[in-house]
Amino acid sequence: SPSYRSLPEHLNREEFQIEKALYHSNLDKEIEKSHIDLWVHGHSHHAVSYFINRTRVLANPRGYMDEETGFNPWMLIETSSLEDC
Repeated sequence: SPSYRSLPEHLNREEFQIEKALYHSNLDKEIEKSHIDLWVHGHSHHAVSYFINRTRVLANPRGYMDEETGFNPWMLIETSSLEDC
């Protein structure tokens, strides 16, 4: 993911620093300066939706069958608002 903000709260502790480095980046400052409207990422098992400045960051993972990820099967991204980019 592009930001540590995509981490679930229980992984945002000191003992998970290796996992943070392996799966998440700290690109917040670069994204704040960008003109990116939407950043969709995977490689997580935790649904997120937040903004870094004007950039919306989304993850909607299905995960494993026995896993609760917050997956929304009805989530849609409409491209009409992205056509002017």
